Amino acid sequence: MTHTDTVPAPSAEGITVTVCYALPSQTWSVNIRVAKGSTISEAIVQSKFLENFKEFELSGLNVGVFGKSAPISHPLKNGDRVEIYRQLTFDPKQSRRRRALHRQKLRNIKKKVPINDVTI
Repeated sequence: MTHTDTVPAPSAEGITVTVCYALPSQTWSVNIRVAKGSTISEAIVQSKFLENFKEFELSGLNVGVFGKSAPISHPLKNGDRVEIYRQLTFDPKQSRRRRALHRQKLRNIKKKVPINDVTI
């Protein structure tokens, strides 16, 4: 499913929003019409995300609108993109430490300094 760039104007019947979820190998995205004043949770239920990805529960989802984290009770506006976030695969602090250690080793190799192989 793909996202279209044109979003219809809001009408008395409701508003158009996109619900999307990105996996490492694919993207799931659907455009839906919801009632004015609908929340993120209502849009997710209406999009059938929970039916397509049975391993998730609505209460445990990390969500946002256009890259900004938001509670599932957040009201939506016409054209909003609801994003469902995946759990981090790596701890960001641990990843930064590994990269810093790697850069230090590379600098020491260039300077011909003995390498201390203690890894984090």
